[in-house]
Amino acid sequence: MWATRPATMEDVAGLRELCTLSVGADDYALGFLEPFIRESVTFVAVDGGRIVGMMVYDDTPDGAVWLHAARTHPEHRRQGVAASLNRACEELARARGRSCLRLWAAASNTASVAASARYGFEERARFTRMRISAAPPVLEVHLEPLDPAEAWIATEGSPLLRRTAGYVFHDFYFLPLSQENTALLARQGALWRFGGNGVALSEDFEEAGGRDLQVQLLFGDAAEILRAAPAIGRARGAERVESFLPHDTAILASARRAGYDFMEWGQEAVLFEKPIPATSE
Repeated sequence: MWATRPATMEDVAGLRELCTLSVGADDYALGFLEPFIRESVTFVAVDGGRIVGMMVYDDTPDGAVWLHAARTHPEHRRQGVAASLNRACEELARARGRSCLRLWAAASNTASVAASARYGFEERARFTRMRISAAPPVLEVHLEPLDPAEAWIATEGSPLLRRTAGYVFHDFYFLPLSQENTALLARQGALWRFGGNGVALSEDFEEAGGRDLQVQLLFGDAAEILRAAPAIGRARGAERVESFLPHDTAILASARRAGYDFMEWGQEAVLFEKPIPATSE
Protein backbone atom coordinates (compact mmCIF):
# COMPACT_ATOMS: atom_id res chain seq x y z
CA MET A 1 0.00 0.00 0.00
CA TRP A 2 1.28 3.46 -0.85
CA ALA A 3 2.12 6.29 1.50
CA THR A 4 1.81 10.01 0.71
CA ARG A 5 4.47 12.61 1.48
CA PRO A 6 5.88 15.85 0.08
CA ALA A 7 8.35 15.32 -2.77
CA THR A 8 12.02 16.28 -2.63
CA MET A 9 14.55 16.89 -5.39
CA GLU A 10 15.58 13.26 -5.07
CA ASP A 11 12.16 12.36 -6.50
CA VAL A 12 12.62 14.16 -9.83
CA ALA A 13 13.61 11.03 -11.75
CA GLY A 14 10.66 9.09 -10.34
CA LEU A 15 8.29 11.95 -11.14
CA ARG A 16 9.64 12.14 -14.67
CA GLU A 17 8.93 8.44 -15.12
CA LEU A 18 5.43 8.84 -13.67
CA CYS A 19 4.53 11.75 -15.97
CA THR A 20 5.87 9.97 -19.04
CA LEU A 21 3.92 6.81 -18.27
CA SER A 22 0.68 8.53 -17.26
CA VAL A 23 0.52 11.31 -19.89
CA GLY A 24 3.36 10.86 -22.35
CA ALA A 25 6.67 12.39 -23.38
CA ASP A 26 4.89 15.66 -24.20
CA ASP A 27 3.46 16.16 -20.69
CA TYR A 28 3.82 19.86 -19.84
CA ALA A 29 4.64 18.93 -16.22
CA LEU A 30 7.97 17.46 -17.29
CA GLY A 31 9.31 20.99 -17.78
CA PHE A 32 8.21 22.11 -14.32
CA LEU A 33 9.06 19.27 -11.95
CA GLU A 34 11.89 21.05 -10.15
CA PRO A 35 9.93 24.33 -9.76
CA PHE A 36 6.92 22.31 -8.53
CA ILE A 37 9.09 20.85 -5.76
CA ARG A 38 11.02 24.03 -5.02
CA GLU A 39 8.19 26.59 -5.13
CA SER A 40 5.03 24.58 -4.37
CA VAL A 41 4.16 21.54 -2.28
CA THR A 42 4.22 18.46 -4.48
CA PHE A 43 2.66 15.44 -2.82
CA VAL A 44 3.61 11.99 -4.04
CA ALA A 45 2.13 8.56 -3.43
CA VAL A 46 4.86 5.95 -3.04
CA ASP A 47 4.41 2.20 -3.30
CA GLY A 48 7.44 0.08 -2.48
CA GLY A 49 9.83 2.90 -3.29
CA ARG A 50 8.15 3.70 -6.61
CA ILE A 51 6.22 6.93 -7.15
CA VAL A 52 2.72 5.98 -8.34
CA GLY A 53 0.96 9.34 -8.03
CA MET A 54 1.51 13.07 -7.64
CA MET A 55 -0.48 16.26 -7.04
CA VAL A 56 0.80 19.84 -6.80
CA TYR A 57 -0.52 22.20 -4.12
CA ASP A 58 -0.30 26.01 -4.37
CA ASP A 59 -1.76 28.58 -1.99
CA THR A 60 -3.54 31.38 -3.86
CA PRO A 61 -3.63 35.06 -2.81
CA ASP A 62 -7.33 34.90 -1.92
CA GLY A 63 -6.90 32.27 0.78
CA ALA A 64 -7.75 29.26 -1.37
CA VAL A 65 -5.62 26.41 -2.78
CA TRP A 66 -5.02 25.51 -6.42
CA LEU A 67 -4.45 21.80 -7.12
CA HIS A 68 -2.89 20.77 -10.41
CA ALA A 69 -0.61 18.36 -12.26
CA ALA A 70 -2.40 15.32 -10.80
CA ARG A 71 -0.88 12.14 -12.19
CA THR A 72 -1.50 8.45 -11.42
CA HIS A 73 0.56 5.53 -12.68
CA PRO A 74 -1.51 3.54 -15.25
CA GLU A 75 -1.15 0.37 -13.19
CA HIS A 76 -2.54 2.06 -10.05
CA ARG A 77 -5.58 3.85 -11.42
CA ARG A 78 -8.97 3.40 -9.73
CA GLN A 79 -7.22 2.20 -6.57
CA GLY A 80 -7.60 5.35 -4.47
CA VAL A 81 -4.24 6.99 -5.23
CA ALA A 82 -5.82 10.30 -6.26
CA ALA A 83 -8.13 10.20 -3.25
CA SER A 84 -5.19 9.84 -0.86
CA LEU A 85 -3.37 12.74 -2.53
CA ASN A 86 -6.51 14.87 -2.27
CA ARG A 87 -6.73 14.08 1.44
CA ALA A 88 -3.10 15.05 1.96
CA CYS A 89 -3.69 18.37 0.19
CA GLU A 90 -6.87 19.03 2.15
CA GLU A 91 -5.13 18.32 5.45
CA LEU A 92 -2.38 20.81 4.61
CA ALA A 93 -4.93 23.38 3.47
CA ARG A 94 -6.88 23.03 6.72
CA ALA A 95 -3.70 23.32 8.76
CA ARG A 96 -2.86 26.53 6.91
CA GLY A 97 -6.34 27.95 7.41
CA ARG A 98 -7.25 28.00 3.70
CA SER A 99 -10.87 28.47 2.66
CA CYS A 100 -11.28 26.00 -0.22
CA LEU A 101 -9.60 23.78 -2.79
CA ARG A 102 -9.88 24.46 -6.53
CA LEU A 103 -8.93 22.39 -9.54
CA TRP A 104 -10.02 21.86 -13.08
CA ALA A 105 -10.57 18.89 -15.37
CA ALA A 106 -11.35 18.37 -19.03
CA ALA A 107 -15.08 17.80 -19.53
CA SER A 108 -14.17 14.98 -21.91
CA ASN A 109 -12.33 13.19 -19.07
CA THR A 110 -15.46 11.73 -17.55
CA ALA A 111 -13.51 9.67 -15.03
CA SER A 112 -11.77 12.75 -13.65
CA VAL A 113 -15.00 14.75 -13.57
CA ALA A 114 -16.78 11.94 -11.73
CA ALA A 115 -13.89 11.52 -9.30
CA SER A 116 -13.88 15.25 -8.51
CA ALA A 117 -17.57 15.02 -7.64
CA ARG A 118 -16.92 11.98 -5.42
CA TYR A 119 -14.22 13.89 -3.54
CA GLY A 120 -16.74 16.63 -2.72
CA PHE A 121 -15.84 19.16 -5.40
CA GLU A 122 -18.62 21.18 -7.02
CA GLU A 123 -18.64 22.59 -10.54
CA ARG A 124 -18.32 26.37 -10.64
CA ALA A 125 -17.81 27.27 -14.32
CA ARG A 126 -16.60 26.05 -17.70
CA PHE A 127 -13.88 27.62 -19.81
CA THR A 128 -12.27 27.16 -23.22
CA ARG A 129 -8.59 27.91 -23.79
CA MET A 130 -7.80 29.75 -27.01
CA ARG A 131 -4.67 31.38 -28.38
CA ILE A 132 -3.63 33.83 -31.08
CA SER A 133 -0.29 35.30 -32.14
CA ALA A 134 0.51 38.79 -30.93
CA ALA A 135 0.21 41.28 -33.78
CA PRO A 136 0.23 44.99 -34.67
CA PRO A 137 -2.99 46.77 -33.75
CA VAL A 138 -6.10 46.43 -35.89
CA LEU A 139 -7.60 49.22 -33.79
CA GLU A 140 -6.16 51.72 -31.36
CA VAL A 141 -5.84 50.40 -27.82
CA HIS A 142 -5.08 52.82 -25.00
CA LEU A 143 -4.90 50.85 -21.77
CA GLU A 144 -5.56 52.56 -18.45
CA PRO A 145 -5.11 50.82 -15.08
CA LEU A 146 -8.19 50.22 -12.96
CA ASP A 147 -7.58 51.42 -9.43
CA PRO A 148 -8.99 49.39 -6.50
CA ALA A 149 -11.82 51.85 -5.87
CA GLU A 150 -13.21 51.83 -9.40
CA ALA A 151 -12.41 48.20 -10.28
CA TRP A 152 -15.31 46.73 -8.31
CA ILE A 153 -17.75 49.34 -9.63
CA ALA A 154 -16.65 48.53 -13.19
CA THR A 155 -16.78 44.73 -12.88
CA GLU A 156 -19.74 44.15 -10.56
CA GLY A 157 -22.65 42.71 -12.50
CA SER A 158 -20.64 42.27 -15.72
CA PRO A 159 -22.50 39.99 -18.17
CA LEU A 160 -19.14 38.55 -19.24
CA LEU A 161 -18.26 37.56 -15.68
CA ARG A 162 -21.72 36.09 -15.14
CA ARG A 163 -20.86 33.58 -17.84
CA THR A 164 -17.96 32.36 -15.68
CA ALA A 165 -19.79 32.64 -12.35
CA GLY A 166 -17.42 35.51 -11.54
CA TYR A 167 -14.22 33.46 -11.79
CA VAL A 168 -11.19 34.70 -13.70
CA PHE A 169 -7.82 33.16 -14.52
CA HIS A 170 -4.77 34.96 -13.12
CA ASP A 171 -1.13 33.82 -13.15
CA PHE A 172 -1.58 30.07 -12.68
CA TYR A 173 -4.96 29.65 -11.03
CA PHE A 174 -8.58 30.79 -10.96
CA LEU A 175 -10.16 33.01 -8.34
CA PRO A 176 -13.60 34.61 -7.98
CA LEU A 177 -13.74 38.35 -8.51
CA SER A 178 -15.27 39.24 -5.19
CA GLN A 179 -14.90 42.86 -4.09
CA GLU A 180 -11.85 41.91 -2.03
CA ASN A 181 -10.21 39.92 -4.84
CA THR A 182 -10.95 42.64 -7.38
CA ALA A 183 -9.15 45.17 -5.20
CA LEU A 184 -6.29 42.71 -4.71
CA LEU A 185 -5.73 42.27 -8.46
CA ALA A 186 -6.10 45.99 -9.07
CA ARG A 187 -3.38 46.70 -6.48
CA GLN A 188 -1.16 44.19 -8.30
CA GLY A 189 -1.66 46.10 -11.55
CA ALA A 190 -3.52 43.25 -13.23
CA LEU A 191 -6.79 45.03 -14.13
CA TRP A 192 -7.00 47.41 -17.10
CA ARG A 193 -9.58 49.16 -19.21
CA PHE A 194 -9.74 50.64 -22.71
CA GLY A 195 -12.85 52.44 -23.79
CA GLY A 196 -15.79 50.60 -22.27
CA ASN A 197 -13.89 47.32 -21.99
CA GLY A 198 -12.02 45.70 -19.11
CA VAL A 199 -9.36 42.97 -19.07
CA ALA A 200 -7.19 41.12 -16.58
CA LEU A 201 -3.57 40.67 -17.69
CA SER A 202 -0.90 38.28 -16.48
CA GLU A 203 2.20 36.75 -18.03
CA ASP A 204 2.65 33.07 -18.73
CA PHE A 205 5.92 31.41 -19.62
CA GLU A 206 5.41 28.26 -21.63
CA GLU A 207 7.45 25.12 -21.04
CA ALA A 208 8.52 25.16 -24.70
CA GLY A 209 9.93 28.67 -24.38
CA GLY A 210 8.46 31.94 -25.46
CA ARG A 211 6.26 34.39 -23.69
CA ASP A 212 2.47 34.45 -23.58
CA LEU A 213 0.24 37.17 -22.25
CA GLN A 214 -2.94 36.02 -20.53
CA VAL A 215 -5.82 38.32 -21.47
CA GLN A 216 -9.06 37.59 -19.62
CA LEU A 217 -12.43 39.19 -20.37
CA LEU A 218 -13.88 41.30 -17.54
CA PHE A 219 -16.52 43.60 -18.96
CA GLY A 220 -17.56 45.29 -22.19
CA ASP A 221 -17.76 43.97 -25.74
CA ALA A 222 -16.22 40.48 -25.99
CA ALA A 223 -15.64 40.71 -29.73
CA GLU A 224 -13.88 44.07 -29.40
CA ILE A 225 -11.65 42.78 -26.61
CA LEU A 226 -10.75 39.71 -28.63
CA ARG A 227 -9.79 41.85 -31.64
CA ALA A 228 -7.69 44.15 -29.45
CA ALA A 229 -5.90 41.42 -27.47
CA PRO A 230 -3.18 40.62 -30.08
CA ALA A 231 -2.13 44.29 -30.07
CA ILE A 232 -2.11 44.34 -26.27
CA GLY A 233 0.14 41.30 -26.38
CA ARG A 234 2.50 42.89 -28.90
CA ALA A 235 2.73 46.07 -26.83
CA ARG A 236 3.66 43.97 -23.77
CA GLY A 237 6.41 42.13 -25.67
CA ALA A 238 4.54 38.82 -25.83
CA GLU A 239 4.72 36.38 -28.70
CA ARG A 240 1.22 34.99 -28.18
CA VAL A 241 -2.00 35.85 -26.40
CA GLU A 242 -3.92 33.19 -24.51
CA SER A 243 -7.34 33.48 -22.96
CA PHE A 244 -9.59 31.28 -20.82
CA LEU A 245 -12.88 32.22 -22.40
CA PRO A 246 -16.34 31.46 -21.06
CA HIS A 247 -17.54 28.21 -22.66
CA ASP A 248 -20.16 30.20 -24.51
CA THR A 249 -21.14 29.55 -28.13
CA ALA A 250 -21.35 33.20 -29.16
CA ILE A 251 -18.07 34.22 -27.52
CA LEU A 252 -16.20 31.25 -28.95
CA ALA A 253 -17.56 32.03 -32.41
CA SER A 254 -16.31 35.62 -32.03
CA ALA A 255 -12.89 34.30 -31.07
CA ARG A 256 -12.74 32.06 -34.13
CA ARG A 257 -13.71 34.97 -36.41
CA ALA A 258 -10.93 37.03 -34.81
CA GLY A 259 -8.38 34.30 -35.67
CA TYR A 260 -8.04 32.45 -32.37
CA ASP A 261 -7.30 28.72 -32.31
CA PHE A 262 -8.38 26.17 -29.75
CA MET A 263 -5.56 24.86 -27.60
CA GLU A 264 -4.93 21.14 -27.35
CA TRP A 265 -5.94 20.96 -23.68
CA GLY A 266 -8.87 22.86 -22.29
CA GLN A 267 -11.35 23.00 -25.15
CA GLU A 268 -13.95 22.54 -22.44
CA ALA A 269 -12.47 22.69 -18.95
CA VAL A 270 -14.55 22.38 -15.79
CA LEU A 271 -13.55 24.48 -12.79
CA PHE A 272 -14.28 22.73 -9.49
CA GLU A 273 -14.22 24.03 -5.94
CA LYS A 274 -14.47 22.35 -2.54
CA PRO A 275 -15.02 24.40 0.63
CA ILE A 276 -12.90 23.47 3.65
CA PRO A 277 -15.02 23.63 6.80
CA ALA A 278 -13.29 24.99 9.86
CA THR A 279 -12.32 22.28 12.33
CA SER A 280 -14.89 22.12 15.10
CA GLU A 281 -13.56 22.58 18.60
